[in-house]
Amino acid sequence: MHSISHTHIVNRERVQPSHANNYESAHGGIVMKWMDEIGAMAAMRAARESCVTAQMSRVDFERPIPIGDNALVDAYAYETGRTSVKVRIQVEREHPTPARRSRRPAPTPPSSPSRTANPRRYPTSRSRPRSANGCGRPRWPTNPTGSDRRPAGTVILVDSISGV
Repeated sequence: MHSISHTHIVNRERVQPSHANNYESAHGGIVMKWMDEIGAMAAMRAARESCVTAQMSRVDFERPIPIGDNALVDAYAYETGRTSVKVRIQVEREHPTPARRSRRPAPTPPSSPSRTANPRRYPTSRSRPRSANGCGRPRWPTNPTGSDRRPAGTVILVDSISGV
């Protein structure tokens, strides 16, 4: 078996209204689905084969995860048998934002990606096409068919996203 750290997987799922029960929190079956998927990935890392869930020993739902919060799914394989892998899975509630919540757009923290690693992946703002007046939506060249769609293979870069 690989080391436990090699099989360790952490995933986040945002609880959407379609995941909710009548109490506006994550439905237990949806949470179990997330657990099963991430647990299977950890088991596959340990077994180096495809795996299926044969048994879940115990599931305790201690606290609800309300709509808008994240479910942090943490899994790792801790024991292997001849034809089995035991996986421990824990799900925690995670607030997607700091304690301060408001309905106004919040400024995003500045970031500067390392251009030395891959300069083509992080071009400067001057290398991207701009509109005629230099701001707003980029003006992409039209293709030969005359449509206003971006040419195939164009990478769309998002500078920042402000949440609500």
